[in-house]
Amino acid sequence: MDYDALKKLSRSEIQKLAKRERIKANSKTQEIIVQLVEMYPEGVPRCVNVVETWCGPGAEWL
Repeated sequence: MDYDALKKLSRSEIQKLAKRERIKANSKTQEIIVQLVEMYPEGVPRCVNVVETWCGPGAEWL
């Protein structure tokens, strides 16, 4: 997901991504998005079928 796609997500979705990437989830939404984009300049990967809050065992990358 690029910057524009992240901007369309709800705050709770952004917070889930932040937690998955070990970014402070109680930061301002804009700050979280900037940090995610800095971590993944080619786009933030999504994952599905995840029990954990991060893309660990059992997760599939989109």
